[in-house]
Formats: sequence, C-alpha cells, structure tokens
Amino acid sequence: MSPGNEDGKGVPQDDQQAAAWYGKAAEQGHPLAQLTLGQDYYFGKGVLKNDAKAYAWLSIGIAHSDDQQLREAAMPLRDQLARMLPPDALTAAQEWTRTWKPRVAR
Repeated sequence: MSPGNEDGKGVPQDDQQAAAWYGKAAEQGHPLAQLTLGQDYYFGKGVLKNDAKAYAWLSIGIAHSDDQQLREAAMPLRDQLARMLPPDALTAAQEWTRTWKPRVAR
C-alpha cells in the first residue's frame, strides 16, 4: 500500500505521504488500509487528529475485513471512540459509514 513511506524502507519516512497512500487504498476498499487510516486519524499520524473519521474508517475496516484477528484488535478502539464522541458526531460518522462505497481506481 504505502511504498515504504510509513517506516522509511527505501525512502525517507514520511507519515503524511504514508497516510495519503493509505487513504487512496482505503477509498478503494482495502480493509487493512481502512483500519490503518482509522488509527492514523485517532493518533494524528500523518493527518490531523479526527476522532469521527477514526471511528468511521475503523468501522468500515472492521465490516470489510476477512481477518478476525484484525477485526478484534480494532474493535476496542472503535468502541472507545463511540463512547468519546459527542452524539451528533457519532451519528454523522455512523451515517457516513452506512453509505460509504469504495471508489474505483483511476
């Protein structure tokens, strides 16, 4: 997904570039990228911290991942975010999650 930007393998480490690549892959429907992007939004790694976007991407990744261990690892953070978010922000994130569809790569 990220061509080495996240950990600096072969290129200088660049959290913003890594998050941008994860974002592209997440938008195309890749569950691992969706989960990683959710964590990036939670921690503010390469993107501005945004708990609503973190919740949404984690929820989408959990829903689309075939890997039970990944889903189970992501659920506690997603559930914590659900408790932390103001009700209107949580409702908006849940609605966005329900209507989200992957984009076709161009």
